[in-house]
Amino acid sequence: EEEEEEQQRQKPFEDLDLSLTLDEVFQSLPSGTQPAEPSTTKNVKHAFHRYAFLSDKRLMVTTSIGRLLLAKLGDTLTWEEVPLPEEIVADLRSYNIIKTPQAAKDTALLGSASGKIYLYREGLAVRQIAQFPNKISDIVLLDPAPVSRSTGAQPRPWSVVVTILASDHAVLLHYDPTADTAIVDERKILLPEHYIVTAACFLTPETLILGSRTGSITMLTPDPTTGHFTSVLSRKDCRTKDAVTTILPLPGSETIFLTTCRDGRYRIYSYVSGKLTLRNETAAPMTTLEGAFFTTVPSGEKGKTRRQKSDLVLLGFHKTLFQCLSTSSSNSLLASVECGGAHRPFAVLARADKPEQVRLVFPRAGKLCVWSQSGGSDKGEGTTGKGNGGPGVGGRWVVRAGGQGREIKALASTYGGGREEDEEEVMVVTGAEDTSLRVWRLKPRTQPSDNSDKKGGKDKEEEEEKE
Repeated sequence: EEEEEEQQRQKPFEDLDLSLTLDEVFQSLPSGTQPAEPSTTKNVKHAFHRYAFLSDKRLMVTTSIGRLLLAKLGDTLTWEEVPLPEEIVADLRSYNIIKTPQAAKDTALLGSASGKIYLYREGLAVRQIAQFPNKISDIVLLDPAPVSRSTGAQPRPWSVVVTILASDHAVLLHYDPTADTAIVDERKILLPEHYIVTAACFLTPETLILGSRTGSITMLTPDPTTGHFTSVLSRKDCRTKDAVTTILPLPGSETIFLTTCRDGRYRIYSYVSGKLTLRNETAAPMTTLEGAFFTTVPSGEKGKTRRQKSDLVLLGFHKTLFQCLSTSSSNSLLASVECGGAHRPFAVLARADKPEQVRLVFPRAGKLCVWSQSGGSDKGEGTTGKGNGGPGVGGRWVVRAGGQGREIKALASTYGGGREEDEEEVMVVTGAEDTSLRVWRLKPRTQPSDNSDKKGGKDKEEEEEKE
């Protein structure tokens, strides 16, 4: 059964572009359930509210009247309603939050105005797992990458940060799917005054990073006396009051992490010996950034001997478009969807091994819009072919596709001085419209063979970026 599920997961996403009203969804339910109140222009309260992808094939939607709807994605959408006790429906009415922890599959957390947290797991009844003294402001994911959840025999435990209205602290909520138990961590996350958490991540088990609605990055560690997470330092590099939307450790690192912000910039920080340093800041070709993730090596390529690198993929809005952008691919724009622009609830899902496969759900003109693509173009320009050998070989080649967030306006190189030692290691400096300078080290190799050319030119130069 697990092998069959994994095979289904490996199938490409369907190409979809659908829009549905709430009445159409209710009328398509197997039981023929009708909405309690008709969705007319006079009653705008009865509408779609929030969305979350539970897996590659399952989407959960909450409504403003407290109902939960599940859609199975295929060539069409098949809907069903999640049965809920009347007291939960009443609690979720008018206000609810839904989040899906990345480590969990077919799992969702629901927050309510009464301070309750509910858990949905496929095949089980929705139940309350925590109670807090006030309204749930947000449920912040500690692993926010919007990528497909891989199947596995042993589901992993996960944690989230819960923020509470008018509280001077946030809390950690832990869940163990094997034991089916939820625990509220006794260690509070003490917040600075008027601090609204919008992103969170553990850099190490004892180092928590928070991002705020006004663009601040804050490092917290447990207090030796109380054990509560307290702020040790904070900095704000965003020049506007835009929220930090994602915090991600760089793959394999416990000292370097990346942030995205609604000011349209992504930044790389290092945290070493209690010092937080901004190492790089890049303006993306998008108006706002809403998320990011690192790609993984496709399963069919794990046996390759060439060193594999994770590519950074950015998610955000550019004017009225939602876009998925690879920062290191020559075919950088992976997806672009006309959705009306930012400042609307949405849910996005992408494949970490095939980031051109994207799903997006968003509201528009009172309708639920579901968009999905099976993949983008794999064609690159100038990345393969004979004669693309690099310095000392001749021809043209792409050293690094991407790398700067804006158009490159200036370039300087140490190559071409006529000295043999210059060709052993070439340094290249690029300056772009995003006001950033980058220094690159290019190590030339010999002319690629016919065999390497057939492999798509993989046996070529490797570049390294110096901060």
